[in-house]
Amino acid sequence: MQIEVEKIARSPSRTGRELQRYNLDRRQVVGCIPYRFIEKTGRCSSFSVVDELEVLLISSQKSEKMMFPKGGWESDESMEQAVLREALEEAGVTGQVEHELGKWSYKSKSQDKMHDGFMFPLLVDQELDHWPEKDFRKRKWVKVEEAKKLCPQWMNEALDSLIERLEQDKPSDMEDSCSSSSSSPSSSSSSSSSSPSSSSSSQHFLGASSLSLPSHSPSSIQ
Repeated sequence: MQIEVEKIARSPSRTGRELQRYNLDRRQVVGCIPYRFIEKTGRCSSFSVVDELEVLLISSQKSEKMMFPKGGWESDESMEQAVLREALEEAGVTGQVEHELGKWSYKSKSQDKMHDGFMFPLLVDQELDHWPEKDFRKRKWVKVEEAKKLCPQWMNEALDSLIERLEQDKPSDMEDSCSSSSSSPSSSSSSSSSSPSSSSSSQHFLGASSLSLPSHSPSSIQ
């Protein structure tokens, strides 16, 4: 569902817990893994999604700790709307929400309570220069290896799920592009005009989000 990007980008982030969803006293949290592909020349059949995948991390408001965007799922919005809102408010990005990765139970260190976290991939198509929490957070595109060093364990498990899905859904023409580009003089010129965040290799190759809720529920405490 479309959201009013300009309106949210120029408005303060939502605050308060009046509309917050709970399930058996557990706060319901929705988050996303914003990602993009960086196109490389000379990709061969050994192409790995991880080699070209970048994910966007944000800092905590209270510390330099890095994580993926997340926040409370509220009663007046769908999960997809919550994902798009949190990504825009906290990280200043928009994109396409894809199928849910799963639900993780984790312990909030600030509240000392268990939360349920639902994570979604977000294929980023736009980065804004101004967003609600720009003055409170830093954002940084990183490779998978660095993200795993910085994120809490439950988010790392969500990232592993995304990587596995992307590898499984990788179309064969991506693997064969090395040979085709070397035999076609025009391929290099056409690829040079692509945007780094939305290149030919970053075209969405997962199905559009149906917001179905998988039963995958690892119990990782962080």
